[in-house]
Amino acid sequence: MKASKKESVLVFIALAVSGVFLLGRKLFDPARLLFEAVRDPNPWMVSYPWRAFTRLSIFSGEFPVWNPYSGLGEPFLANFQSAVFSVLRWPYYFLPVQVSSSPLILFQLVFAGFGAWLFAKKLKLSSAASFLCAAGFMLSGYLVQYMNNQHLVIDLLIPYGLLVAENMNEKPIFKNLAFLVLVFTLVLLGGQPGAEIFTIAFIAMYFIFKTRSWLFLCVALSVALMVSLIQILPFLEAIPQSWTYHPPGYAFQHLEIKTLAGIIAPAIFGPADSYPFPVQKTFPWIGMTIPFLALTAVFNLKASRKEAGFFSAVVVLGMGMIYGLPVFNRIARIPFLDKLTLFKYVQPMIAFSFVMLAGLSFEMIFKRGKTAKSLLPALFSLIILSGGLIYSLSAFPALAKFSVPAFLIALFLLLFCFFAVKVKSFLGWALICLALLEPMVWHRVVDKCGFYIDNEKINLRNFEKLARDNPPARFGAEPRVWIPKQMLMVPLYDAGIADALIPKRYVRLASHLNGYRDEDELLADFFAYASLRLKEEVYFQPLSRILGAEAFIRKDAPAQGGEGYWLDENKAPKKYSLTALYGDPVYVMPLKNNLPRVFFPQKLVFCRDGDESFNCLLRIENLEEQAAAVVNEIQPANLPVFVQPESKTLKLGLSRVDLSFRSNGPAFAVFSEQYYPGWRAYLDGAEIKIHPADYLLRGVFLPSGEHLVRMVYQPWGFRVGLYSTLSSLLAVVIFISGSSAGRARRAPVAKVS
Repeated sequence: MKASKKESVLVFIALAVSGVFLLGRKLFDPARLLFEAVRDPNPWMVSYPWRAFTRLSIFSGEFPVWNPYSGLGEPFLANFQSAVFSVLRWPYYFLPVQVSSSPLILFQLVFAGFGAWLFAKKLKLSSAASFLCAAGFMLSGYLVQYMNNQHLVIDLLIPYGLLVAENMNEKPIFKNLAFLVLVFTLVLLGGQPGAEIFTIAFIAMYFIFKTRSWLFLCVALSVALMVSLIQILPFLEAIPQSWTYHPPGYAFQHLEIKTLAGIIAPAIFGPADSYPFPVQKTFPWIGMTIPFLALTAVFNLKASRKEAGFFSAVVVLGMGMIYGLPVFNRIARIPFLDKLTLFKYVQPMIAFSFVMLAGLSFEMIFKRGKTAKSLLPALFSLIILSGGLIYSLSAFPALAKFSVPAFLIALFLLLFCFFAVKVKSFLGWALICLALLEPMVWHRVVDKCGFYIDNEKINLRNFEKLARDNPPARFGAEPRVWIPKQMLMVPLYDAGIADALIPKRYVRLASHLNGYRDEDELLADFFAYASLRLKEEVYFQPLSRILGAEAFIRKDAPAQGGEGYWLDENKAPKKYSLTALYGDPVYVMPLKNNLPRVFFPQKLVFCRDGDESFNCLLRIENLEEQAAAVVNEIQPANLPVFVQPESKTLKLGLSRVDLSFRSNGPAFAVFSEQYYPGWRAYLDGAEIKIHPADYLLRGVFLPSGEHLVRMVYQPWGFRVGLYSTLSSLLAVVIFISGSSAGRARRAPVAKVS
């Protein structure tokens, strides 16, 4: 049955009110709401820094193609998760975080639930059953605990993709095809390859299940890919030049089957801060009501609609993948999929399938009442849920004080609603209220949204002051300090690179400086700190001068003293947690003899790029006087005598560098910036060649006289992707206009008497 506009508006308002109750006072504390996360530290590591950097680039008049704040610089747009073109994130880019974060987080949750409502109504479920689906999906543990994460803009599109599939099954017209293209495009631009792959696969499977039309699906996906090339091509261009912490076999990380009962409620394992295993390694809770109703539908598939079979298959397949069950774990061996986080990005599809099964079961029970056909599946469902509790208790007997009361309370409420109430309408709304209240209780009381316990003191003012006092400086961080540089949006040098794609040259140098013996040690250190970091002792090695760090940051003053200072008005920290974002003071330790952002060595060692160039760098004693340069792989026959310019002025942008100089002779300029394909140099407007210098820096030959050198990052992936996207959009607009004009010509004209 189709929902009326009035009914839909009321449902949207009801979901918004539920979201307000869920988030509570945190709605009025946007910084706290944005930075809190249960499952991982992404709001610190990626969500805030990438949104803030995109905003910084836009208001600086530059397109965010290069991030100079990460290490010696790295591509930004090529990092797929930056999601510069995700429409659902644009408010973050144009509005201050204090204004945009709370409304957007609330809107995303409500938008996801409202999509489930529309889809359920399209399946002709009753208003009560549809609202159960909407509330169940909106308040599911996955969406709530990842509400500030970068991939939520993909997860919330799941019901809308399935809604379009239903519309295409009903009317395979151009309008519905265009909406399918729109959904696929928003998914592809959402910024998380793993989430995108599984979301598109889920929508595609349902589309084929309902329409059997491969043609429409392929057309929609092809057009969406063409429109999304502006994001896809830079990513593909960067892969050969980058190191990733997703090696083959990464997908073999599975959840432990003994944690299965956590789906019922997080209280099964106690408060989130006392879990006996990483909280990321549990399935986000769905509650007692939704699994109970869903299992009731599974055990009564013959009496259920055919959609119940599809969603049941998705649940079985998804649970088999994330728990690594036999046969299902072979999916992790598929090339490319073996590098994805399978146990994470399948979870929203499972959660959505659970709530849709619950809605279908609710509809069946609500119509039949307490018939034998409904009671027997319900009994089996209770046995399954009880079995899950008993299994988890046997695995974690020390947690009985949390799990037994949590299970008994939920079970009592469920039995009361299902068996004690005799009025069918009241029964239905009692189940809906339980589905609403249950996740709010778990979220507010037991599984609070906080990756770390002490998260009330989030404060960026210290780092804003650091940026004002030291605008051109580069800083480093002692590895135990959780302050990734790109998060802070100040010129902090290498407090950690958390991107999925990191330039290989930088990784090789960092591995050498940190003393890693092999790739396993590098990966272990990366996962320990959630980023690639340089150890404190690195900054006292002669070779570290190439990093250009002017200071590094500690959580405390060194025991032997030094010339450092406390960032927070010379106050020592009273308490220290894993991140200086909490407002704890940090100790700034200046470094001496660092290389400037541009220097002019007078001697060159010519070598081939790669291993030979890196070994040459290790043999150089004075980097400021001598540089290892790669110049056509052989030394020129007549090598000039290089001089220091008489004057120079360096202007640093985000994706460009300007050097004005005056010199009495030829010079070789080495820029303390990452050498990376896509950078182009121009001398007074004429292009000149950039050479790898000191293995990972950029060098150019300069003539005598007064000139201007400009370096600009212009990757081919962005240029080709931009033209392809614009051409595809233009073709779509022309096709839509032509189709509209054709329909107008074919429309019957009313006769005038």
